[in-house]
Amino acid sequence: MAWYRAGTVAITAGQNTVTGTGTSFSANARVGDAFLGPDGRWYEVTNIASGTVLSILPAYQGAAVSGGSYAITPVQGYTKTLADKFNDIANNWGSTLAGLGSVSTENLVPVAKGGTGSTTAAGARTALGLGTAAVATLQTSALDNTAGRLLAAGAFGLGGNTAVEASSPWNGCRFKAWDGAAADRPPAGGVAVGIDMGYAVNRRVQIGIDTIGQMFFRGVQVDPIDGAGWRRILSSDDISSKEKLAALGMSEVVINPQGSLPFLNLMNDSGRFCGKVDPFAYLATNAFANNALFSPYNGGSWSEGGKYIYDNTTSGGTRGAINATVQALMVAMGRGPIGANTRYGVEFYVGKYTAGTGTATPYTSAGGVAHYLTTINGSRVLFCAASWGTFTSWVRVTSGSITCSYPIYVNGEWKPAGTALTASLGWFHWRGVTKSVAGYNNAFPNIYATPGATFEMALPAFFPGAVDMGMHTSPLMTMNELASA
Repeated sequence: MAWYRAGTVAITAGQNTVTGTGTSFSANARVGDAFLGPDGRWYEVTNIASGTVLSILPAYQGAAVSGGSYAITPVQGYTKTLADKFNDIANNWGSTLAGLGSVSTENLVPVAKGGTGSTTAAGARTALGLGTAAVATLQTSALDNTAGRLLAAGAFGLGGNTAVEASSPWNGCRFKAWDGAAADRPPAGGVAVGIDMGYAVNRRVQIGIDTIGQMFFRGVQVDPIDGAGWRRILSSDDISSKEKLAALGMSEVVINPQGSLPFLNLMNDSGRFCGKVDPFAYLATNAFANNALFSPYNGGSWSEGGKYIYDNTTSGGTRGAINATVQALMVAMGRGPIGANTRYGVEFYVGKYTAGTGTATPYTSAGGVAHYLTTINGSRVLFCAASWGTFTSWVRVTSGSITCSYPIYVNGEWKPAGTALTASLGWFHWRGVTKSVAGYNNAFPNIYATPGATFEMALPAFFPGAVDMGMHTSPLMTMNELASA
């Protein structure tokens, strides 16, 4: 290792301190090195205070000097050099190395300690829980449908605001936007957005919604270049009046909006379960009686589940209490809480049905559970107006489950055929509309139950045609020869 001679030194006779000018003692000298002074004598370096100050031993024996020449030479050879290098590492990286802890002794750093747990890329991905997406290729374009490709931003129009057009032939499903000038747009008010689905450029289904909420759809068997074939889906507002229907060119349509029913209940007791009575009388003086439209089937039976009483004492009246079943019904219908709104009203009974153990006419619910027909109507003619028939009622399942073989509305929400209805629903409003081209269906309203199930029914009604009566809160009126009007 070369001797160090940079700069000059100043030393006072009899002193141990050496002061340098233009020196860097701390970087180039070590305690134990030999110091050749300006007086030609050798001294031992005993301390290095800084780049310009060090101490020697023995005290300087020559005459005082300023700007004198000197030399420092290592006397510990390569061992000293190695020690210097390790000292540098310790000074610069000591705290960092200490922070590694036990990782510094690992040949393969596990994931738990911040490593990959493997020496190969595949092994590292496995250890880190990365699936095949980690090595999958990104789409090369917005319409790239190569198997295994990762979707990019704007893929098939998703998440983008730029039109994504396909070239023939084309397969797949994409989001689409039509501007106000697009020749193939829906007949909409301004721009429209929607979905374009198909398996070929000339075999597609399109759905679009414009900015004022109108919805359109069409199926095309040619590459669509114009607005032909679009059909509009009507809303309840569109058919709420004859004037609006006329504006749509629909002059011969049977409409029956909520609150303006054009049909009378086909049940001769108005669904009050009290036998044939004057439909204009608000009191039900007869005892509970099942209606022939609900004749028990498969060994089932009807019984009274309670009676709604006009001016009932539960609500502050004088004519008798209503039981918990009827109180819960009042609340579900929106007439609760029990009080002024539940004190007066048209009297009716609640019917309670207990399913038998018979297994004729089965129907399997969506959950795979076998249900069996509960009632028949004696093949009465309940369908007309293009073969439609409507049944509505308030229903509560108290054990087991029931279902229906056609779609129904539960509290106004559409439910598919086979939906299992259980006690968790409490009282709910049932409305079902189905067809019979023969004009009758002995099983209608097609209520199926598990063996031994029990359910309650209140305010049932049958209507010919497709009728939406809303969620009624009192008996739906009929007409019979007892009418007092």
